[in-house]
Amino acid sequence: GELHLGRHHRRDRREAGALRNRSNPASPPAPPIEEQNLPLESPTLAASAETERSRRGALSALLKALESLKYRFVTTTPSSHERVLSRSNRREARSLRDVMGWSLPFAPGMIPSEIVDLLRAGGVLQERPDGLLASNVRASSLGDTLFLHSAYPTIEQDAVFFGPDSYRFADLIAARMQDLAPGARILDYAAGSGVGGITAAMRQRHAHLTLADINPQALFLASI
Repeated sequence: GELHLGRHHRRDRREAGALRNRSNPASPPAPPIEEQNLPLESPTLAASAETERSRRGALSALLKALESLKYRFVTTTPSSHERVLSRSNRREARSLRDVMGWSLPFAPGMIPSEIVDLLRAGGVLQERPDGLLASNVRASSLGDTLFLHSAYPTIEQDAVFFGPDSYRFADLIAARMQDLAPGARILDYAAGSGVGGITAAMRQRHAHLTLADINPQALFLASI
């Protein structure tokens, strides 16, 4: 059996191909995307693959560290986010949620050093001219699962989105999805942060999940 997920307004996206099996916690982690799609024929490609493996490991450790700190954040709409940040007392982060949820800059030492080190190792720590630091990704919670996506504002061409529509999409899948046979395949095309496919796979523990998106940044963050 197969289940195909996708968003109708993004049908023009072509399959970029990234495999992920997050539906079975006992399964070994899926190999990095580069190892699936790029033959390592040169030292340059090998170095690039090693860098991405290192970044992925750091960001995976970041999610585990956030979970251990009981971090939770429900993402609002961009307009609501803008209104919150327009307040005079919302110029600099005062908590971990301000950093990883509201995308506020923070002073060194304001959040645990482990989080800062993992952000830096993951290649998502911004060092600003004013001496403050900022995260280039957000972490949002859906139930007990954390998802990484782009920091606010999401103005880059390769920005990875997560927001109220993501919660509605996950709720729809949970409400409508029927049981699949063991060994079934789930395809989430135009996967973005992976919320649709991962939500489905977590309810189908013996299914194999494939995430596809034209945006390499989306595939990278969804594969964490």
